[in-house]
Amino acid sequence: MKRILIGTAVAAVFSTGALAANLPERMYTKAPAIPPIVYDWTGFYLGGNVGWGWLDDRGAPFCTDPTGALNGPGCDILPGGHVRGNGVIGGGQVGYNWQVNSLVYGLEADIQGADINGTFNFHGPITFVGGGANVATFVAHERLDWLGTVRPRVGFLVTPQALLYATGGLAYGGGSVAQNISYVSPAVQFPSSTSFTKLGWTAGGGLEWKLASSNWSAKVEALYYDLGSVSTAGGSVPVGFDAYMGGKVFNVRGVIARAGIDYHFGGPAPAKY
Repeated sequence: MKRILIGTAVAAVFSTGALAANLPERMYTKAPAIPPIVYDWTGFYLGGNVGWGWLDDRGAPFCTDPTGALNGPGCDILPGGHVRGNGVIGGGQVGYNWQVNSLVYGLEADIQGADINGTFNFHGPITFVGGGANVATFVAHERLDWLGTVRPRVGFLVTPQALLYATGGLAYGGGSVAQNISYVSPAVQFPSSTSFTKLGWTAGGGLEWKLASSNWSAKVEALYYDLGSVSTAGGSVPVGFDAYMGGKVFNVRGVIARAGIDYHFGGPAPAKY
């Protein structure tokens, strides 16, 4: 009986030792590594955007005397006259990217409607070239109704999922401007207005990032645009008041900041390898 018990005990000791010997191997065996998600930026994309825009007009009011001289004798000297304003902007974009390692470059075109507008108001005494003064009210209004761009983009992948880029190129847009100066005595005014469609340039940058495990990306972007200048001038009402003309130069430029979302068609959806 004792021999049986001793044999059982010895077998148990050896069995426990074998189990303990295998225990570290079982404890420290690593789980299979999860393959990283690969993001492919190459291909076409289509999306939408919405944001806010600001006007940056620095144009001055002007007057021509009966001889056609700019700001000649008898013309008024108006202070300031710069229009400041802002408003909503939103639309869509389409583009194509090429990815070479961590470099992503491409071309994007966008078009959006806008309600970016502002008004300058002045009421008070003014002086005239050559002497004299009067009390006048001057009003100038500028409005941007739509804006589009065609821009190369060049960016660097700060992570496989996040693209930091610079962009710039052609800008085009349309809107309207108006101005009027009116005097108390004599009761005369010089109103004028015009609409415009102009070409110019834009430059800026942004950050775009791929949403996990999908073909969608989101981005934020800021652009400065400059469509040049537009002028408008009008004769006196009632007609014939010394044949003077009053007007203003408007700068059609400013800044837009927007957020957008894109769906990428060209490259495969982010995949696990």
